[in-house]
Amino acid sequence: MKVMGTRHSTTRSNVGLDFDTSRSDDFFYIPHAGFDNEDVKTGMQFLMSSDGKAARFIVTHEGDAMGPEGVDHVNAFPEAITTILKETSLAGARVYIGGSGSNDKDIHEYSASDLLIAIV
Repeated sequence: MKVMGTRHSTTRSNVGLDFDTSRSDDFFYIPHAGFDNEDVKTGMQFLMSSDGKAARFIVTHEGDAMGPEGVDHVNAFPEAITTILKETSLAGARVYIGGSGSNDKDIHEYSASDLLIAIV
């Protein structure tokens, strides 16, 4: 492969080589130069642990996250997340879900459990 002498062509070639090296087209790719961006650095501080072993994903709901619809979404998350991660290096990762829908789900489960205890 002939690489052009311009910086743009070299960067484009490096991006292509890095993406090919990953041996997967199931992901989006951020080129090395993207990590020099101050916005990306700030985002990484909020969304990734300092050791790089944990990440936070923000999922927004369509509809009311604080009602029954949000609980239904949270109930579907574990299977969806497991399916999505199955073919990646994150297969088998522990997943924790938080937020309004998750809190409402927990409250619903706890109240059902408490009701059963009160009846027995």
